[in-house]
Amino acid sequence: MDTRDLSKGAARRSGGGAGESLLAAGHRPRALVCLTDRVSLGAYQALADAGLSVPGDVSVVSFDDQDIASALRPALTTLKLQHYQLGRLAVELILGDGPLQAAVHRVPLPLRERASIGAPAQG
Repeated sequence: MDTRDLSKGAARRSGGGAGESLLAAGHRPRALVCLTDRVSLGAYQALADAGLSVPGDVSVVSFDDQDIASALRPALTTLKLQHYQLGRLAVELILGDGPLQAAVHRVPLPLRERASIGAPAQG
């Protein structure tokens, strides 16, 4: 999936296009992990066009927790990006004493459990 174009319409189309390509190649996923909630919208559409249901046939999880996540039907399970905390950490590191050092900094991503995850379909 090409995620270089992050405009809203392109992200939705890339999710749908990637989903359509996956299904057209004969792959039947049990679950999809999407880069953003908007990409999930396209994936939902591609799955519906193929006659598959979320979460009955395919579970879907994403990252962001944008408003669209709770508006989708079924509502999308997503990991909430902590934009404020990420920005604050970046500023603290940049403005801190001494040079920046290569390091891993972790910010928790709360899971927003909704209705897009189900038991794997049989068959």
